[in-house]
Amino acid sequence: MRGLAALLLAAIAAPAAIAQSLPAYLEPISGSHVGKPYRVVVNGEPSAFVNCAVDQPLEQVVAHYRAALAPHSSLADLPKEQQAERGLENGLTVQRAPGWTMLGFVDQEGRSAGVVAYADPDPRAKRTMYYLTAAESKAPLREVDPDADAPGRDPPDVPRADGLRRVFSIERYDPELSTTHVFEGKADPAKVAEHYRSVLPAHGWRPDPAVGEEFPAGNLQAFERADRTCQIMVAQDAPSGRIHVTVVVQARSQ
Repeated sequence: MRGLAALLLAAIAAPAAIAQSLPAYLEPISGSHVGKPYRVVVNGEPSAFVNCAVDQPLEQVVAHYRAALAPHSSLADLPKEQQAERGLENGLTVQRAPGWTMLGFVDQEGRSAGVVAYADPDPRAKRTMYYLTAAESKAPLREVDPDADAPGRDPPDVPRADGLRRVFSIERYDPELSTTHVFEGKADPAKVAEHYRSVLPAHGWRPDPAVGEEFPAGNLQAFERADRTCQIMVAQDAPSGRIHVTVVVQARSQ
């Protein structure tokens, strides 16, 4: 996971002014290092994006934003039974995997927004890297099929393994390419890892064994080509048995 953490930290810079297009409820946590705001595409929607890091454990960061977002959710007042049917918790969509949590929702003005947080893989550290995103425009609330892909698209030359659905994607093209795609499903993590290991070379990717890593809940594989790098982390959530696959594609450093 060190390689993935390095990618997430790469955009972290000295504190900068937060993008005015981010709503107040997405203010960075006090004491955070705040990166430069970017325009990105989150689940198919043009959005403002800021990459942050703070010396707090993942659970504390997630609890902070759960409390900050819930009062602004357009679905927070739904009965608990209806929220459960839609996969919501206090009006929020919550995705979890070992060392990773995503919170998403539509606010009362019709704007999609959310937080994606990653724990530092060093067990001695209490550092969390997190994204803040908010759609640039407001749109009528859409019904979301919990069994279908989230809006957006897959990386075109990284075919996903069978049995997975896309739950999140973020694409940045300026000043350089950087995309993150998250999938989940019921599958054998070893078979999923083997899928990427066997399929990606046919799409022009070369394995980079120097970055690969095995860890208790899964593994990290790395690939490269002339212009880009690709890292794929497969992790299994022990209680549910579901697996989460994170695919990060970046422009190659020149």
